Amino acid sequence: MFEAHVLHLLRRYLGEYVHGLSAEALRISCRQGDVVLKDLKLKAEALNSLKLPVTVKAGFVGTITLKVPWKSLGKEPVIVLIDRVFILAHPVVDGRSLKEEDRENF
Repeated sequence: MFEAHVLHLLRRYLGEYVHGLSAEALRISCRQGDVVLKDLKLKAEALNSLKLPVTVKAGFVGTITLKVPWKSLGKEPVIVLIDRVFILAHPVVDGRSLKEEDRENF
């Protein structure tokens, strides 16, 4: 029950950025206050709002750890640790993706 509620909140806040938010990827330690997500796939459009001069082809997040102070929630901050982020991207020229032959020359 508790895990289902936490998973719902994670999907609400992280769902637009990563694939793979499931009960299998989730581990919760109530005593330590840790919520751990492992082996998540980054969505290609996840970084579009940053307006970077690249197009993301694929991405991977090894671990996201949330350190939640359950006993003093609202009084102390929730700490988010992100480990092993890998992104495969290619440059964008003049607001559009490079053509295949341009990529080879780049």
